Amino acid sequence: DGSAAAPDITQRAARPKIGAPYTTANVLAWMDSHHDSGQPFFLYVHLLEPHSPYNPPPEDDLFKSDAYPYLSNDGYDLVRGGLFRLAVNGDQKAVERLYQLYDGKIHYVDRYVGIILDRLRSLGLEDNTYVVLTSDHGEMLYSHPDDFLTFDHRSLYDPVLHIPLIVAGPGIPKGELNPALASNLDTAPTVLDLAGAPALDDAEGHSLAPLIEGKVKSANEYVFAEEDVEIPERSVRSLDYKLIRNLWTEEEQLFALRSDPGELHDVAKANPEMVKQLDVPLDAWMKVNEPSHEVQVRRWKIYTEPLKVVTVDDIGIGAAFLISHRQEWHSDENPASGNYGGASFWTEAGDGSRTALWRGDSPLVGRYKVSVYTGLPKVGPLATNARYKIVAEHETQTVMVNQQQGAGQWHLLGTFENPRFVELSNAANGVVVADAVRFERIE
Repeated sequence: DGSAAAPDITQRAARPKIGAPYTTANVLAWMDSHHDSGQPFFLYVHLLEPHSPYNPPPEDDLFKSDAYPYLSNDGYDLVRGGLFRLAVNGDQKAVERLYQLYDGKIHYVDRYVGIILDRLRSLGLEDNTYVVLTSDHGEMLYSHPDDFLTFDHRSLYDPVLHIPLIVAGPGIPKGELNPALASNLDTAPTVLDLAGAPALDDAEGHSLAPLIEGKVKSANEYVFAEEDVEIPERSVRSLDYKLIRNLWTEEEQLFALRSDPGELHDVAKANPEMVKQLDVPLDAWMKVNEPSHEVQVRRWKIYTEPLKVVTVDDIGIGAAFLISHRQEWHSDENPASGNYGGASFWTEAGDGSRTALWRGDSPLVGRYKVSVYTGLPKVGPLATNARYKIVAEHETQTVMVNQQQGAGQWHLLGTFENPRFVELSNAANGVVVADAVRFERIE
């Protein structure tokens, strides 16, 4: 009768259950009730796994070795996220264990994909249904240990961008691997083409069906990517090279993908002609797709408005914290030290080559008070002149902090417009402690 109040869909009780078991059950029920309707169908199945945290059930944790077999990963705090802390500090056994857990999560979700495909076959749909399997991103998993974006999927390196695209169905050659360039933008045009449906007038991607059928050898001369959450970057890739541009610094990296598929050796300085060659399509693509800086800032401000306080510390997943020369830092997890969250890193005084860097986990748009927190680990005389560099959009400041004073308290470094990161250096007169940094938005 219209008198009842509309349900509040923001309440947790109203949210659907997610995860492979629930999604698969819904998919099977839908297939059972629609398979004999005689109507064409399109079914989109989104399985959230594998994704961090890497917490496969015991029956899928099959890849154990002597690399911390008793440790798992079920969150980001000191206890459940301990593997992350070890990996951030360069422990290769911890990295190996995270790979094992990630593989276990893949094994877990693969079982549910198999259940769906088995039902497709049992319903007699295998011979007239196309199946497309792909992903939105990969995971870094410490494949670039000296890079800031070393763990998560917020970068433009291939461990993030190079994802599977598997197509099966009537007329699709079995077991063939095609090295041609493709983009997620091509997925929808490909599905429509295979299904005999009309193309989208405003599609940016290309159908890969002619490529799959062997009618052409290439669908894209270049593919592009963008990243804005941690560090704004853009990239362009040909078959042989990838160029990554940092929009903050305008610095560019170039990787020769055939000889360096891991993208570990920047050859931009050695091959300036290729940099210039790839700059042309990247500039053209950005001109068409890039909003103005003012529009970007306005959008990010809307997105980050609810984030009044962001606290970034070293016990997170490693996507917002980085230490350089990792083997020369030491971990302190003594609760008596008063560290933020129960842990910190420290290193001896030196020439400034050892650094710790904190960022927000989302773009910091607006005015922020930036503060630092330091416990008091029992590691010898702490620095009285610990050097913190705060880099914001329009300014850079260096603030000296006496780490022997105010342990267990927040120390204000200053107020900054659109802060980007805070960096601590070991150019000091004593041990420096990397504990926590807080970015607090002010009206």
